[in-house]
Amino acid sequence: SFLAVGIIALGGIMWMLAAGNPGKIDKAKEMIVGALSGLVLLLCSWLILHTIDPTLGKIGAPTLEQYDIEAIPPHEGLGYGLTDPQITTSSIAQGAYADLINRYAQQNGSLPPNLVKAVILTESGGNPNAVSPAGAQGLMQLMPETANDLGVNNSFDPEQNIAGGTKYLGQLYRRYNGNLDNTLAAYNWGMGNFERQCGGNASGCSRLPRETQNYISRVKNTQNKLI
Repeated sequence: SFLAVGIIALGGIMWMLAAGNPGKIDKAKEMIVGALSGLVLLLCSWLILHTIDPTLGKIGAPTLEQYDIEAIPPHEGLGYGLTDPQITTSSIAQGAYADLINRYAQQNGSLPPNLVKAVILTESGGNPNAVSPAGAQGLMQLMPETANDLGVNNSFDPEQNIAGGTKYLGQLYRRYNGNLDNTLAAYNWGMGNFERQCGGNASGCSRLPRETQNYISRVKNTQNKLI
């Protein structure tokens, strides 16, 4: 678009300097008309893309804010219940992916890095190639549709998986003002379910599934062992 504007300006200058020369005036007209036609074509293409899918006309990597966080489905990861010795001797506890975890935890709501580590251990046991029976993938066990929403192209790539998982976890952490029970309940059960069934408050919610209650306990216990 900037190039087209430049060509139009150049054509105008050529026209003014043509001094009545028909050949030069025609050449200037051709430049201006061609540039205007290009602008019209560009605008029409954008309108068509925007009509089909408003996100197609956007430039840059997708961010969580472009998506409906309430529509992200419940977690269906492996749900590891590690023993205390397994936690403290795990590769995650020993520093695996520490740089990635620290970086993305800081970028996404100043998450406690040990919380991210605890979620990873509970979800996948620290295995970047883990796949649950339901199809959740990678360290933080992202479902394919969730990964797509979070801009993750390869869930088995540790950096992409951690980036996507912490993006979602950080959004929830900020939403619930750092309340771990509420954050983890929404992460595991799906925020839509959690909001509808518990009003966004895990404390005393009789509708909170036993699986989600166990998940919260496992993650918090794991986090405590990592301190």
